[in-house]
Amino acid sequence: MTRHWTALPNFVDCAVFRPALNAAEKRSLRAALGIPPDAFVVGCVAAVKKHHKRIDYLIREFYQLTMDGRQLAVDWTPLTEGSAIRPKDTPSTVHRPPSTPYLLIAGARTDETPELLALAESLIPGRYRIMTNCARAQMPDLLRAMDVFVLTSLFEMMPIALLEGLATGLPVISNNHPVMMWMTGASEKSVSREDAKPRSEEILSPACGGTQPPFASSRLRARTELVGGVAIDMSKEGALAQALAGLTPEWLESHGRQARERAVAMFSKEAVIGQYVKYYREVMGEG
Repeated sequence: MTRHWTALPNFVDCAVFRPALNAAEKRSLRAALGIPPDAFVVGCVAAVKKHHKRIDYLIREFYQLTMDGRQLAVDWTPLTEGSAIRPKDTPSTVHRPPSTPYLLIAGARTDETPELLALAESLIPGRYRIMTNCARAQMPDLLRAMDVFVLTSLFEMMPIALLEGLATGLPVISNNHPVMMWMTGASEKSVSREDAKPRSEEILSPACGGTQPPFASSRLRARTELVGGVAIDMSKEGALAQALAGLTPEWLESHGRQARERAVAMFSKEAVIGQYVKYYREVMGEG
C-alpha cells in the first residue's frame, strides 16, 4: 500500500485577527499604546533577540530609514474613515506634512532584550516601542495598530506571527526564503531556478505548509513581489531600509487587501479543517 505524505498548514483565526474597521479604530489603538496617530508604523512580532529573529538588524535598518531626521516622502496619514491610506495628491484630501516612521516590536523577552532596548534608545529615541511578554489577547490589537509587518529572520518553518499579520490585512516584508514567500503568496514563476541545491536551513518539515512550496530548492531573487507583500534579501545591509523607503500608499493598500484575502482562503480555520478532512478521507479510502 502506497501512502502519500501531505503537509498541512497551521491556521489562524481570521475573525480574531482582522483589519482595523476604520481609521478611528486604528487611531484609538495607537493612542492606547502611546504611538502618534498619524505615524507610519513598521511592526514586528518576534522574540526580542539577535539570534535568528535579528531584531538588531531591524533596529539598524529602521535607523537608516530615519537617520538625519529624514521623513517618508509620502503622507501616510489615514485621511478617511473606512479607508486605510490615500496618497496626499488625491482630490479632496487636505495636505499634511509627511508622517514620521515609528517602530513597534512585540515579543518574548530574552537575555538579549536589554542590549536591544539600549540599541534602540541610542539610535531611534522616541521613535519606537518594544513590548515584551505581551498577553496573547493583546496581539490582535497590536497588529491592527501597524501599517506593515516585517519579519527579519532569514528562515522559518511556518511562523504563526506571519499568518496573523496576513489575516490582519498587513502587507508583509520578509526574507526571500521559500516558506515565507509561499505563505505570503509566491508562485514558482516568481523565483529564479539557478541553483538546484538547497541550503540546509531551507529543508522543509512536513508541517511547513498545505502545499509544499514548489521552489524550495531555488536560488531566490534579491527582491520578489508577492501577493501579500514582498520578499527581499535581508542578509544585505540596507535592504530593508530601501524597501521601506520605496513603499507607496497604493502598494500598501493593494497588498494589504490581498494579504487578508490569502489568509482567509488558505489559512483560516475553515480552510485548513477542510484540508484535514480531505486528507483523512483520502487516507481512509486507501485503507
